[in-house]
Amino acid sequence: MSAMRLDLADIQGNILRGYRTPVARYVFLRFDELSAAAQIVNAVTDDITTAVEWDGGMPESTMNIAFTVAGLKALGIPSDTLELFPSDFRQGMRARARKLGDLSESDPDNWEPLWQTDAVHCS
Repeated sequence: MSAMRLDLADIQGNILRGYRTPVARYVFLRFDELSAAAQIVNAVTDDITTAVEWDGGMPESTMNIAFTVAGLKALGIPSDTLELFPSDFRQGMRARARKLGDLSESDPDNWEPLWQTDAVHCS
């Protein structure tokens, strides 16, 4: 039996390799309108850094995208499809805080207000 080959063009680069960049910028989005959300996702898809080997070393900049379960719902992903994701992802960080050791200063009650809700759909 042969080993399955991964299609590196279908995997984000940050999944298989650590970038170790000295600077990073994070943008957090909330999708309130499905058509606008779809336009945003479609607009950035071609710019996402994949896991394909880089010619000549690491690029000057990289871009990756991540969705929360609330974000996938906002994009219209059907519930039966969302059920295929691991339960840890579906529960979210806030629901799993105790299990993850977010106690005392790191307790969700002390998180910035943005993270105490499902306001972030994408980063």
